[in-house]
Amino acid sequence: LPNVGRRRSWSRALMYSLLGLVLMAGAFYAGLRASDFLKNETSNANRTSDSLILAREAFQSGDYRLAVLEFEALTKREPANGRAHYWLGRARLELREYEMAAKNFEEAITLQPLMYDAYVQQAAAYQAMGEKPKAAAALARYAEERRKQSAER
Repeated sequence: LPNVGRRRSWSRALMYSLLGLVLMAGAFYAGLRASDFLKNETSNANRTSDSLILAREAFQSGDYRLAVLEFEALTKREPANGRAHYWLGRARLELREYEMAAKNFEEAITLQPLMYDAYVQQAAAYQAMGEKPKAAAALARYAEERRKQSAER
C-alpha cells in the first residue's frame, strides 16, 4: 500500500509538470502571435503614412495626376481618412477638376469638421466653377464652425 501512495504522488507530479509545460508553450505561442499582430498593425500604419507621404511629395513637386492616383488609392483603402480626401481635393483643384475637388472637400469636412482649410478650398472650387452662392455657403459654414469652436473654449 505504501507504493500506491508514492505512485500517485509521482504521477500527480508528472501530470502537473506536463500541464506546466503545456501552459508555458501556450504562453510562448501566444506571445509570438501577439508580436505578429502588433507588427502587422504597425505595418498598416506605416503603409498609410508612406502612401500619404508619397502622394504629398507628388503634389509638392507639381505632379498632380500622380498625386490624384495616390490619394484616390488611399481614400479607397481608408474611406475615413479625412486628410487623404482633403489632399485629393487639393490635387484636383490644381488640375481644374473643380466639381470633383468640391466633393472631396465635402467628404473631408464630413469626416473632420475642424479641418478649416477644407471649407476655404471648397469655396475656391465653387468660385472657380462660377457657383458664387455655394462658395459663400462654404465660407459661412467655415465661419459657423469657427464660432462654435470659440464658444466651446
